[in-house]
Amino acid sequence: SHVQRELDLYCGLVSSGGYLVVMDGGQAFVSDIPRGDPEWRNDNPLVAIHRFLESSNEFEIDPQFNRFGTTSCPDGFLRRKGL
Repeated sequence: SHVQRELDLYCGLVSSGGYLVVMDGGQAFVSDIPRGDPEWRNDNPLVAIHRFLESSNEFEIDPQFNRFGTTSCPDGFLRRKGL
């Protein structure tokens, strides 16, 4: 997906303790609503986040941003390790 390509391109610009922020991970949850797209179930930013993390051990999800339970970017705050 284009999101995974963007993560691969931009990750080198983030210093230790900095963040990559990925929006719209909630697409997976609205694929079946009016104006949604069934392809979003498997092709969405949330999938790209987890694929990126499988290939990079330099970033981790910062769970602090998931704690409220309502977000348009679940697991979308990726902090570069090192601090």
